[in-house]
Amino acid sequence: MSDQLAPPKSEFPDRESQLVYERDFWKGLFENLVTLFPEPTFAVTKTGAITHWNEACTRITGVEEGAAVGRNVNEVVGVEDEGGSTIERAIKTETAIREAEIKSGVSDAGAKWHTRDVAVPLYGPDGSIVGGFEVASEVTSIIEQQNELEALQWQISETVLDAARSLEQSSETVADNSEAIAILTDEQVTNTNEISDVVSDLSATIEEIASTAVEVDNHSEAVEETASESRSSADQVLSRMKKIDTAADRVEENAQTLLVAIEEIEDIVEVIDNIASETNILALNASIEAARSGDAGDGFAVVAQEVKSLAEQSRTQAGEIESIVQEITTLGEETAESIDDVTEEVAAGTHEVEQSMENMDRIAESIVEVSSGIKEVAEATDEQAAGTEEVANMIETAAGRAEQISQAADDIAETTNRQEQTAEDVKEAVKQLARDVEDSIETVVEEQSQQKTIGTKPNQ
Repeated sequence: MSDQLAPPKSEFPDRESQLVYERDFWKGLFENLVTLFPEPTFAVTKTGAITHWNEACTRITGVEEGAAVGRNVNEVVGVEDEGGSTIERAIKTETAIREAEIKSGVSDAGAKWHTRDVAVPLYGPDGSIVGGFEVASEVTSIIEQQNELEALQWQISETVLDAARSLEQSSETVADNSEAIAILTDEQVTNTNEISDVVSDLSATIEEIASTAVEVDNHSEAVEETASESRSSADQVLSRMKKIDTAADRVEENAQTLLVAIEEIEDIVEVIDNIASETNILALNASIEAARSGDAGDGFAVVAQEVKSLAEQSRTQAGEIESIVQEITTLGEETAESIDDVTEEVAAGTHEVEQSMENMDRIAESIVEVSSGIKEVAEATDEQAAGTEEVANMIETAAGRAEQISQAADDIAETTNRQEQTAEDVKEAVKQLARDVEDSIETVVEEQSQQKTIGTKPNQ
C-alpha cells in the first residue's frame, strides 16, 4: 500500500489535472473529516463565517447545517465571552487553543450538554491564515458522572460529617455523663463505705443486744423463780397471819370471859365488903351490949372484938382483892384493846398480803410474758444480726462493684476522648477526601478530553 494519500503524478496527463484532483481530494477529505467526526466539529473562514457544520453540532445546538453555514459563528453559538469564541481567538492569536473551562448548554430537546473546545488556525498554501477548525469535545457523560460523583461525594461527606458530628456530640455527652458517673460513683463508693461501717457497727450492736436479751431472759427466769418462791412464802405468811387472827379471836374471847369473871369477883368482893361492914357493925353493937352487961359480957366482948378484927381483915382483903381486880380489869381491857388492834393489824396485814400475792401473781404472769417476749426478741435479733451481716456483705460487694464502675467510667471517658479525636480526624479526612476526589475528577476530565481530541480518527 502506498504511504501517499494522492496518486502519483504519472497517473495524470498533465499538471492541471493533478492539481484539480488533489484539490478535490483534500477538499473531500476535509469535508469527510468534519462530517464523520463524532464530536461537534465545524470550520470557519478568517472572518468567522461558518463553512462546515456537522450533525453533532446540530445535535447539541439544534441548528441545522443549512442554517449555520455562511453565518457568523458568534451568532450561531451565542458566544458571551468578550474575547470572542475559541476559534476566533485561535485565528487572532494564530495559535492552537485548548479551553480549560467547560461550556454547558441545553439542546432544543431539553438535553443538557457539556463541551470542552479545542480550536486551531488553518493556513493557506502561502502560509497565511485562511480560517479555523474547532472540535467541541463532548464531556457530557463525564460532567454528569462528575456531578454524580460530586453529589455522591457531597452526600457521603455530609453523611460522614453528620456522623462524625453526631459522634463528636455523643462523645462529648458520653464524656460529660462519664465524668458525672465517675463523680457520682466516687460519692457512692464513699457513701457505701460509710454505710458499710455503720452496718458493721449496727451488726455489732445487734449482737450485743442479742447477748443482753439472753442475759435478761436468764434474769427473767431467775426473777420468775424468785417470784414463785415469794408467792410460796407469802402463802405461808398468810397462813400464819390467819392462825394469829384465829388465836387473837380466842384471846379476845378469853379476855371477855375474864372480864365477865372479874365483874363477878367484884360483885363477890362488894358482897364481902358489905358483909364486913355489917359484921363490923354487929361487932360494935356486941361490944356495946357486952359493956352494958358488965363482967358477964366480957367473953362476948372478946368475941365481938375478934369478929370485928376479922371483919376489918376481910374488908382489907376485899379492898386488896378489889384493887387487884381493878388492875386485872384494866389489864384485861388494855389486853382486849390490844387484841382488837392486833386483830385489825392482822386483818390489814392479811389484806395487804393477799394484795401482794395478787400482785405477785400478776408480776409472775408479766415476767412469763416478758420472758417470752425477750426470747422472741432474742430470736429476732439473731435473725436480724444474720440479715445485717448479709447486708454488710452485700454493701461490701456493692462498694467493690461501684469501684469497678468508677474505673469503667474513667476508661469510658478516656475512650470517649479518643473517639472525639477520631471524629476530628474523620472530619478532616473527609474534607481531604473531598478535595482529592475533586482533583481526581478534574484530572480524569482533562485526560479524557485530551484522549477524545487527540485519539479520534475520521472514518475512511
